[in-house]
Amino acid sequence: MIVAGLSSEDLIPEAWICQHLFLLPFYSTKEKLKEKLLQAISSNRGFGKCEPRV
Repeated sequence: MIVAGLSSEDLIPEAWICQHLFLLPFYSTKEKLKEKLLQAISSNRGFGKCEPRV
C-alpha cells in the first residue's frame, strides 16, 4: 500500500516492510522527489526493524 499526502518537503520517503506500507510525501518538483528518493535509499539505518516511527 502506498500512502501519500504528507506535506513536508523535509521528510524523506519511508517504507514499513512488515506492514507493507510506503509513505511518500508530496514534493513540489520532480527534482525534489528524485533527491529525496535517493536520500531515502542511501539512508537505510532502520532496515531490519519492524517499528513504525511515532
